[in-house]
Amino acid sequence: MIPSSEIEQTAPQRGGFLQWVYRIRKTISRTLDNIGEADERAVLKALLIGERSGISERITENFSKAGLSHLLAISGLHVGIVATTSFFIFRWILSWFPFFLWRAWTRKGAALLSLIPVLGYGLVSGMSPPTQRAVIMIIIFLMTFLIHKEHESLNTLATAAILILILHPPSLYSISFQLSFASVFAILYFLPRLWQPDDDVSGIRKRIKNYAYSSLWVTLSATLGVQPLVMVYFNQISLISPVSNIILIPIVGFGVVPLGLFFAGISLISPIASLWGFELCAAILKISLNLTDFLANLPFSSLKTITPSLLEITFAYLLLLALITLKKKPLSDSQLLRALSIRNKESLSDGVKNMLLMITVVSASLLCLDALYWGYQRFLRSDFRVTVLDVGQGTASLLEFPKGPVMLIDAGGFSSFSAFDMGKMVVAPLLWRKKIRTVDILVLSHANSDHVNGMAYIAEHFHVKAIWANTEPEDSSGYRRFMDVLQEQSLFPADFKTFARHHEINDVSLDIVNPPPDFMERRQMETWRDINNNSLAVHAGFGNVTLLFPGDIKSGAEKEMVALFGDRLQSRVLVAPHHGSKTSNSAAFVETIKPQSVIFTTGLNNRFNFPHPSVIKRYQDMGATLLNTATHGAVQICTDGNTLTITPFNSKNVENHHGDL
Repeated sequence: MIPSSEIEQTAPQRGGFLQWVYRIRKTISRTLDNIGEADERAVLKALLIGERSGISERITENFSKAGLSHLLAISGLHVGIVATTSFFIFRWILSWFPFFLWRAWTRKGAALLSLIPVLGYGLVSGMSPPTQRAVIMIIIFLMTFLIHKEHESLNTLATAAILILILHPPSLYSISFQLSFASVFAILYFLPRLWQPDDDVSGIRKRIKNYAYSSLWVTLSATLGVQPLVMVYFNQISLISPVSNIILIPIVGFGVVPLGLFFAGISLISPIASLWGFELCAAILKISLNLTDFLANLPFSSLKTITPSLLEITFAYLLLLALITLKKKPLSDSQLLRALSIRNKESLSDGVKNMLLMITVVSASLLCLDALYWGYQRFLRSDFRVTVLDVGQGTASLLEFPKGPVMLIDAGGFSSFSAFDMGKMVVAPLLWRKKIRTVDILVLSHANSDHVNGMAYIAEHFHVKAIWANTEPEDSSGYRRFMDVLQEQSLFPADFKTFARHHEINDVSLDIVNPPPDFMERRQMETWRDINNNSLAVHAGFGNVTLLFPGDIKSGAEKEMVALFGDRLQSRVLVAPHHGSKTSNSAAFVETIKPQSVIFTTGLNNRFNFPHPSVIKRYQDMGATLLNTATHGAVQICTDGNTLTITPFNSKNVENHHGDL
């Protein structure tokens, strides 16, 4: 193996022009490495050169809660500042030359020359989809000075979208592409129909009032436009967004960004000379980050939401567009109308109005029916459903009881949270897609990372009513994090020694069959009682259908369970102990359980060789149907108490949405 000290990172092989762009980015990045603290450096890099890799998860989450994620993505605000500044500078320079003045070419020349810094900044910043959209729209806007044609904002937006999709069709499925165009469309289309500014803005008080109102309505328009998509990708609504945008956009957008871009240009000539300017930007950013942290952590600053389906999104947008279009358009002489270049055409005809009314009624009716459907699915159905999730090398099982209560047994997890948070990226998205926001009982079988590391996110972001755990501590980061979250949420597991072993939830019986109440005292003498053998095992029964969730018990616990419960352990469905390890799934245990279906929860091609071939053969010899989440995906079990349906399906949702922004 080559030592890390001998590995040298080299620049990607590019052509001459792209290599030059790469060097500019590298020069600015290296200069920024010498200023401020880590958070300020990371955010400043994101604002100036589109490099987001250094932004911590805490900063990303705070900006999301405060409704300020758009500030971290180089888009119209940043490119617009470059274009506006360049245009006025070039126009001032050209005004000194009579040749351009006599031919009325100061504006045209400035527009042409401004294309250079706009394109240059777009390339240096990485040309993400929001940047591409902004660059194309501003180029088209600047070209209108040459052809003396009125600028049509919606046409420009459509042109930008078409050009991006022609050059890179997969952009259509990019989250940043969808959010960027949805927000700009909403501002251009909704804003003139929702708010009309006062023509008289003389005086500082009127200007402040006009700015506050315009910022509020711009934010509300953009929020309306992107909220269905934000619910899909981030399951969150920012309630503090209007306030945070009014406060932070002037500081970051019109303070940090212009100063940062100016000193970024200086850094290309003299990196040392630019340092004090970048330090000033970092100081302003520190104030901004503290404000964002304060706003994001206010009570009810944001709400977690369920995930809407494609059908729900479609009818939500149809309803929104129909209602907005039915509103009377602003007067043709309003300032906002001129600024956005949206013409005030004749009033809607009766036919168009009737069509819009029909769309409104149909969309609202279908959304109501959809709400009733999900209300029935969540709170009125009479069957018992279990989903054994595909969480790689780990275990997570969701139990949905008749009439709505929900239990989650474990939540999977990798050894490192930095690599992948299974609770955040797989378990929580499944719950949100099922419209679940409350977990009535959260069960931790034991504190191994592949069971506990996903639990903290669930406990923090869902309404959890009760915790079941054997309370055996473990010196691991995952267990400590889970305990910290429970402490913050004022959730405390019951004393396992006195905790009831039998429970009934809407005709479903639940029995804790391992470990015994006094296992903590007995483990000192019985050395086989390790963390796996002490797994909290749950036996569930509904009518004639029984299921066993044994955690990672091994042969020692299996032997004790068989001796204590005997045939009462029989289960039509078994989640194989310890992922199918040969140290578990003993012959006596298997013969006692007599499972008709066995589910192995393993990672694909895992290094433990789970499930072991001898275990597979043991279950096959008794005629059991075998399913493995590594190959079949998640497994859904549905029963009315008599009949049993088992269906494999893909439950993964492993895309890192924040990274795509």
